[in-house]
Amino acid sequence: MKIEDLLADFVWRWVKITDSKVIGWVDGAITQDDFVLTTRQEHGREPTDDERHTASVVDIFRSFNQIVNDLKKLEWQDDYQMAKFSTALAKTVGQGIGRYCEVLEKLFTFEMDRQTPEQEAAATQTRQQRWLALARDAWSNQEKIEPFQFAPEVRSLFSHYYQSSNMY
Repeated sequence: MKIEDLLADFVWRWVKITDSKVIGWVDGAITQDDFVLTTRQEHGREPTDDERHTASVVDIFRSFNQIVNDLKKLEWQDDYQMAKFSTALAKTVGQGIGRYCEVLEKLFTFEMDRQTPEQEAAATQTRQQRWLALARDAWSNQEKIEPFQFAPEVRSLFSHYYQSSNMY
């Protein structure tokens, strides 16, 4: 019996513990992040990678790199077992990245759905005020609005379709 066979259970336990903690690492990194990026104008030079990304993404990927490096440092001789460990760890990292993307998507969606002050003011207007504003805009609009024109190829396709379906 090889020594690696005896130690494999310890590695599997470490992989399981890592798997159970990775979502907490991601959530913790996000809650600590103020999501402020360093721009070129602030330093007068191109920002470094750490300055170009938010703190949470840097922290998360440093953690992921650390667990991958810890596995590599074992210098496991059995390639099959190492592949199994690596596959399990890759799933864990994938779950962490998925969680990060999910939370950031929600944050971006919330930010993009916020109303501007003008939209908030318009939302609080009465129906009469909205109609008056629309009438005022229509009256003051000096540009002639042209209807949309389909390209000749599309018009011929439409006419062919309607003639063949007896819609006229």
